[in-house]
Amino acid sequence: MNLTGNANTKLSSMISVNELRQRMIDELTLTGMAPRSQQTYLNAVDRLAARSWKSIEDMTERDIQGYLLSLRNNGAARGTFKTAWFGIQFLFHHVMGRNWDLFTKKRFDSRPRNVCPASFPTSRYSDS
Repeated sequence: MNLTGNANTKLSSMISVNELRQRMIDELTLTGMAPRSQQTYLNAVDRLAARSWKSIEDMTERDIQGYLLSLRNNGAARGTFKTAWFGIQFLFHHVMGRNWDLFTKKRFDSRPRNVCPASFPTSRYSDS
């Protein structure tokens, strides 16, 4: 079988992705992360890769931002969004060394949870 240039490029990209995945696994292990947490981070990166036409190495900060915004806009649960955020951040920041502003700004809204106003006692008597 004769491999064309396009097939060679695809094969090279697959090897690169496998090497990148192994580097991520190694880094996750070195940080002492539990196996289940490692798998969660890897799954987040796999979902990102499955939704893009670009290879992980070719993705830009804007691509990642667009993906994360699409998760938010499509109603991803807070836990789903956070695991995607941290898994992708780990890959691009810790493994690939990309120090993007996207990963240095606070991204999580800390809105108060359903706080009932009746839970705050008020005095019947005013001091004035």
